[in-house]
Amino acid sequence: MNDFYQNRVVAFLDIIGFSALVEELEKNPKLHSELQMALKMIGAYKSLAGKEGFAQKDLEISVFSDSIVISAMPDKINAVIFSCAHLQAQLAHLGILLRGAISSGLTIHEGDILYGKGMLNAYHMENSSSVYPRIVVDPELLSGLDARYSEIFLNEDHDGLFYVDFFSIGFVPSGAEALAAEGYDPYSIGLEEMEGIISRGISKSANTNHLMKWNWMKSKISRYSEFLQNSKMPKVDFRLKK
Repeated sequence: MNDFYQNRVVAFLDIIGFSALVEELEKNPKLHSELQMALKMIGAYKSLAGKEGFAQKDLEISVFSDSIVISAMPDKINAVIFSCAHLQAQLAHLGILLRGAISSGLTIHEGDILYGKGMLNAYHMENSSSVYPRIVVDPELLSGLDARYSEIFLNEDHDGLFYVDFFSIGFVPSGAEALAAEGYDPYSIGLEEMEGIISRGISKSANTNHLMKWNWMKSKISRYSEFLQNSKMPKVDFRLKK
């Protein structure tokens, strides 16, 4: 068998409502900068793939149109999950939602060359299971995951599927180090910012499909909010400081 045709863990990710975002550009000039920032963020992930000293060093990453594919050897599945969570959290902070699936199978993924069963498995699972802004994990992969890692980064949804819980890594606002130095809790500030983004997403939803996705986000952020409330980090109302 070809050395490049290997069993790989593959994440297929899709920007939700990308066509609608493009159509809205004419009406909302601000969206241009947000969309460009999001695409640059995705491009930065791709540029770091395979580079030593970065979390993406063991990954192959491809970007085409509104889709992103991240893959790695099976023993690097933690890196795939973390990268999915990190990218999803960053884009969510811009008001851009991702959905997707992580599966596995024989796959060739090298640069712009990408094909194989692992890719197809992830693609079909994304189409059939990720109706919400979530990245579901193939049940066959769950038994091979470290229990502690799963507890932190995965969560079980109402339909019994496990998904990457990107809320677990927190939402860090810009200038987080300066805020922390002044006695603020950046994670609480990030939470409030994310709650505001979700509220705006709900209020702007033009149809029930979009509303369902933002309401799913609203229901899931409560878990992260509860974690912050129960943690020992000091809580400071940043709005009191100018």
